[in-house]
Amino acid sequence: MEYLETHGKIIISVYVLLIFILERIIYKNYFKIDTLSNTKLRLFKNISFGILVKIVIPIFIIYIVKNLQYTYLWKLPQNWLVYLIDVLVLDLSLYWFHFYAHKNPLIWKFHEIHHSDNILDSTTGLRIHFTEPVIALLFKLPAIFILAIPVKIYILYEIILTIVGVFHHSNIKVPLLIDKYVGAVIALPSTHCVHHHATPRDTNSNYGFVFLFWDVLFGTLNKVERQKNWKYGLKYAEDKAFIKLLYYPFTNKHFRNL
Repeated sequence: MEYLETHGKIIISVYVLLIFILERIIYKNYFKIDTLSNTKLRLFKNISFGILVKIVIPIFIIYIVKNLQYTYLWKLPQNWLVYLIDVLVLDLSLYWFHFYAHKNPLIWKFHEIHHSDNILDSTTGLRIHFTEPVIALLFKLPAIFILAIPVKIYILYEIILTIVGVFHHSNIKVPLLIDKYVGAVIALPSTHCVHHHATPRDTNSNYGFVFLFWDVLFGTLNKVERQKNWKYGLKYAEDKAFIKLLYYPFTNKHFRNL
């Protein structure tokens, strides 16, 4: 646990940088990233959100999960099968959070920040409003408490979530066989890009954060193929300034009127 707590943020930072570089140099990436629209200002916004949600906010969330352990009613066996179940149930909890984030107007105002990025690349995976992880925790808390999930497994899951999340937002094209077989289980760029297509039919599908089989199980899988002419972001509005993105969810305004 101490190793994950101490080195987790370093692992994530190095990994994000690696994926960011790879999607800009790999010849067979999905689409060449438009450097004219991929401005420094956009990168500043996404990376700033990333610092908040991957470095600052987790300090408080891990503190909560640590202290929740003292209220557990029982302690389950500590083995890899139990740990696997813990990870699966945490991811299932996030699937339902993601599903309701698209259905509930209040939660959508926070999640809308993530979808307002009109370019899709690895940094989109960092563009999350700082309140969203707190709301997501509310969906995970019942599982954490009932399964008495150790804090080390919670931290491990969050690292896995970030690794998969940054990658499936990237422009890296996965080899066909890996995409076919691994992509049947894990959310990869070929399926998650559909979720960021500005067409509501596609946006409201492929909710799986780490595991894609939740979408298969609950009927939200969308296997449409990525197209070069797709518009990413929100159909009804363009991106906004960083400060506006920070305070918008706490207003009664519509995103297009910011």
